[in-house]
Amino acid sequence: MFRLLWRFMCSLGLAIVLSSGAAQAQPRDPVVFFSGGTLDDEVVHMLLLAMPNVDLRGVVVSNSDSFADFAVSGHWKVAQALKRTDIPLALSLAKGWNAFPYSYREDSIKFVGLECLKPYPDHADWPPYPLGEAVLEKLLEAAIKNGRQMTLLVTAPVTPVAKLLRHKPELEKGIKRMIFMGGAINVPGNLDPETIPKAIANPRAEWNVFWDPRSTQWLFANTSFEIVMFPLDVTNHAKITKEFKTRLRILSQSSLAAKIASEAYGLIWNQPFYCLWNTTAASYLANPSLFESPVPLRLGVVVDGYEQGSVIRTENGRKVNAVFKFSNKGRFYDEVLELLSNE
Repeated sequence: MFRLLWRFMCSLGLAIVLSSGAAQAQPRDPVVFFSGGTLDDEVVHMLLLAMPNVDLRGVVVSNSDSFADFAVSGHWKVAQALKRTDIPLALSLAKGWNAFPYSYREDSIKFVGLECLKPYPDHADWPPYPLGEAVLEKLLEAAIKNGRQMTLLVTAPVTPVAKLLRHKPELEKGIKRMIFMGGAINVPGNLDPETIPKAIANPRAEWNVFWDPRSTQWLFANTSFEIVMFPLDVTNHAKITKEFKTRLRILSQSSLAAKIASEAYGLIWNQPFYCLWNTTAASYLANPSLFESPVPLRLGVVVDGYEQGSVIRTENGRKVNAVFKFSNKGRFYDEVLELLSNE
């Protein structure tokens, strides 16, 4: 009788433990990543693969702050290196209004030539590349069918998203929120009159909005999902510090992801203006507590004239939750390095 009672109590205890574990387990957030093909975007790709709470469903590249062939090749090499070629990788046909400077875009050419990426060949069947809009459409249709909305991480212009929703607005039902690195609200923009004509380099615009201000404004005016914006107000504070460089170099001796990141950022070590803009926005997915609570604002975008691409506050604007400050910047660097150590 005692043995039966003991077995019953053990079984009951195990059931309680298992039930408690299931209750605590959090489903991973399905994410589609929209990349501009920058060095920082290639690192974001690796961070997303390492985040335990993120289920990366696709990577859509735009021919914006990069050259498309090299940007897609770079992401494909990253996917091979980290053994995640199962995730759809595609190229959007979206076109912008104001082209990024070639001096910025050539980083995508340099990235594919990194020593650590030489063992990984280009995709034998590309080009032509899978169509980004078709991949997004398929993913959103599945999200609606399965009742699991998706998070869009956009560290490039929003044009690919706006392009699809203009034609198929019903697909918005598959979007839970958009994390967007873009805009400048209480700080100057980043149009450099040394890289573009002074006559168009207005001091308020940020490049991801300036590339296609009309699509950004259209998205603001015609969608209702949550937008969490990471403007230059916060991302400009994520400098590539000397300490971060040193720690990344040390970590690169034991981690391939860190080695790729170290060689990538090594291309711009001597550029003091370069920040972890996109990495900052991506980190919100892993740990929102790294930042102070987002501030709800009503925002619009100037679409014409010298001020085009400027994000402005307006009573009739779209409600956007803007992140302005880190709450723990030291921890931000720690977590980026921790993610790059997990392959």
